[in-house]
Amino acid sequence: MPKERKTTIQHGAPMTKRQRARWEQEQLKQRRVIFGVAGVLAVVVVLLIAGILWDKVFVPNRTVAKVGTTEISNAEYQRYRKVAQAQAAYANYSTALQFAQYQQSGGQDFLTQVEENIKALNDKNAPLDYSILNQMIDNRLVELGTADMGITATDEQINQKLAEQFAAQQQTSTMNVPTPVTSTDSLTPTSDLSGTSDLSGTSDLSATAALSPTATPTFTAAEAQNSVEIGLTNYFGTLREFIETPPQQIQIATSKLPFTYDDFKAYVIQQERADLLRSELGKKLKPEAEAPKQVVADADQIFIQVTVPPTATEELSATLWAEGRERIQAIQQKLDKGASFDDLMQSDSELDTASQPTNTGLQPLSYWDSLSITQPISTQEVGVIGEPYRSPLGWHIVRVNERTEQTDQQAWEDSRGQAIADWLKEQREKIGVELFPAPTPTPAPPTIDPALLPPSEAPSEAPPAEVTPTP
Repeated sequence: MPKERKTTIQHGAPMTKRQRARWEQEQLKQRRVIFGVAGVLAVVVVLLIAGILWDKVFVPNRTVAKVGTTEISNAEYQRYRKVAQAQAAYANYSTALQFAQYQQSGGQDFLTQVEENIKALNDKNAPLDYSILNQMIDNRLVELGTADMGITATDEQINQKLAEQFAAQQQTSTMNVPTPVTSTDSLTPTSDLSGTSDLSGTSDLSATAALSPTATPTFTAAEAQNSVEIGLTNYFGTLREFIETPPQQIQIATSKLPFTYDDFKAYVIQQERADLLRSELGKKLKPEAEAPKQVVADADQIFIQVTVPPTATEELSATLWAEGRERIQAIQQKLDKGASFDDLMQSDSELDTASQPTNTGLQPLSYWDSLSITQPISTQEVGVIGEPYRSPLGWHIVRVNERTEQTDQQAWEDSRGQAIADWLKEQREKIGVELFPAPTPTPAPPTIDPALLPPSEAPSEAPPAEVTPTP
């Protein structure tokens, strides 16, 4: 068997008191360094966590407004603000192109506004835009108030309304294609932006283009849903392209669209719901039975123009009017003998049918006032050819075909708008609205004591009233 090898272990000499004290000091320094580094790392981690919580939890969830017992969070406001300002930028650029198309000045002002819209759109630290926040508050007030009244807007109604809007916009886009113009202006139309109008509902960001009266299309629920999805997808793509690759006229760095398709869709649906609720609220506050009425009439006329030069003498003026009267009386004699009013209107009338067309249908009195024949339109018996009538423009023979009373749609719309505005003001006071932070009130201009003003600036005193002596 092999012999076992003996291992000799030599132990070091024990440390002296001085060596042990030095060793303990080194160990203490190492522990202090370790604890110091660990403390710094802990502070960094805490700050990072606090920053994340501040940015992801506190800031988005802090309240920017209270409407009664409901709150509007900063996250809601930021989603709404970003979509609203993107639409504002797009609408302002469309307006600038319209100025350029018709070679009008002022388009550059809108381009400047576009750049400001885009800068604010991507500014995370932008101050509260109280005009946008108040739109959200008004929408919330409408939702709460109409719910108490039993007024609702269903998803089917919203889809149907949006589908109709997209169909109308598609028709407008096809009919109104901008014609490029040759101009030294920096605004040159580069694309057709007229086909996608603002879908911001009641916001003041953009106006929907006026449409010619056409039949409103009817959609099934499935067709409406499909049309809305296609329209929103196309519109969102247009906005994203505009913001991320702005036209060359926009002097601003390329940026990323700061909201998603879902954010955009939710914004549009919310606005359309608020619009529908407002419409029903307006009808309830101002029913058609209370709508202002106006007289409308359908009429034709034979017109003989009398033009009196500004420098004409009284004698010349009288001669010109007498000549006009003779001509209108000659036409009246033909009518008395059985001549056709329509034939004479075509052959003898001097009415400029290009600017003042006949057969215009029922028109309000304001239209007939522009032709200076409101008086016979209002008083003549329907279906009877009137006697020659003199106006500041010349001589007229009027035939009123129809006269009736209708709802004044524009006045009714205005009265409903005012009623809703008054209702919203009452709701703000009744329910209570708070803004965080509250807007800084505009200071009132200081009042100056007239006695402190120099004599030349002091308001003059009214002269004393004359007193008639009593006999």
